[in-house]
Amino acid sequence: MKHKIKGDIINWKSSIWDFNYQMKSIKEEEDSDLSVNSYGGDAFLGFDICNTLKDHKGLVTVTITGMAASAASVICMGADKIRAHANTMLMVHNAQTFVGGDAKKLRKAADDVEKVSQTDMDIVLRLWAGAFAGLSGTGLYEVFNYR
Repeated sequence: MKHKIKGDIINWKSSIWDFNYQMKSIKEEEDSDLSVNSYGGDAFLGFDICNTLKDHKGLVTVTITGMAASAASVICMGADKIRAHANTMLMVHNAQTFVGGDAKKLRKAADDVEKVSQTDMDIVLRLWAGAFAGLSGTGLYEVFNYR
């Protein structure tokens, strides 16, 4: 299966609907090639697509064709193989939100944003640490506990 996600990562975007439909309709072991060019969007939708890619039994290759930022970078972390040309970018950052309300709502929003940022960083660090461990022959545990 080949598919391209471009533009915002939002649940009413047709490329997201098409991707979800295609992933449900392909064989379990079939390879999947996904091209990504997006500035990001909904973090939880990014987590959902990332997990869909991780759960797929076939080889999943993601190719960054321009920008994979924010939620789009999370999607890339679900692949077995990530390809990126020299003129493309992968951007990971702390989560952001807009909120209004009293102090209680603002504190809760700050706590929620920290949880999303931590989840995002855990996904990225686990992938990068795994890649480093594989290249260096160091165990994953040692990579995370390096001082």
